[in-house]
Amino acid sequence: MTTVNLKDSPLIKIIFAKRYDKKEDFLPLINSLEKSYQLAQDKNSQFCLLLDTSNVEYANPILAMELVKWLADKKSLSKKYLICTCVLIKNNLIQNFLNIILKFFVPTKPYFVVKNSAEMYVYSMLMTVYSKYT
Repeated sequence: MTTVNLKDSPLIKIIFAKRYDKKEDFLPLINSLEKSYQLAQDKNSQFCLLLDTSNVEYANPILAMELVKWLADKKSLSKKYLICTCVLIKNNLIQNFLNIILKFFVPTKPYFVVKNSAEMYVYSMLMTVYSKYT
């Protein structure tokens, strides 16, 4: 997990592993997400979540339900602390994986699917500024 501060609103970037074959493969991802929310709570600060899936070669779609369950459990925290989520996707497999998740989980905050890191940072910075004035 990498954190870059933009005054009071950090960008939290999580770089996904290459493969998610079994439930245990998702645990480091869930732990990173958990730490991100805990950091926001500890600092009482909002954040943008940057998810870099560009390295992912395979993800078991059945295990998407574990991620959906985790996201649903954090819905109230997302409303309070999350500004937006930017997901960097470079392959169709991961786009399909995201589509499965979005069939079961409706995000509480804006999310953007981007094709490169520059877009990810631009959207997150724009949303951070926007959130300060709305």
